Amino acid sequence: MKTITLATGLALTSTSATTAVTLRDTPLLPYRSATVEVEVAGATGTTTMLIEGSENGGTSYSTLATISIPAASPGIKTAIKAYPLVRVRNSLSGAAGTANVYLEAV
Repeated sequence: MKTITLATGLALTSTSATTAVTLRDTPLLPYRSATVEVEVAGATGTTTMLIEGSENGGTSYSTLATISIPAASPGIKTAIKAYPLVRVRNSLSGAAGTANVYLEAV
């Protein structure tokens, strides 16, 4: 199984987007099924992350998954259809904590 890091040590205290990752290596290729894994540490409050993808080189992004993570949760996994570019955006910030976000081939 192949894993790509989308974000490490992502602060959950602000709304921001990470730099997009280009998918071009087998088995993580665009338009294939993948699993997003989010690991959370030290979170207080609920945070909401958007996994976003771009088909046009980063000019615009579509939401591939919305992940709401309560403070007591150590993390979550969800399935997506990968796009050529994938990034993470905090849409609702928590009071504290960090997250690591990974994309795994299915």
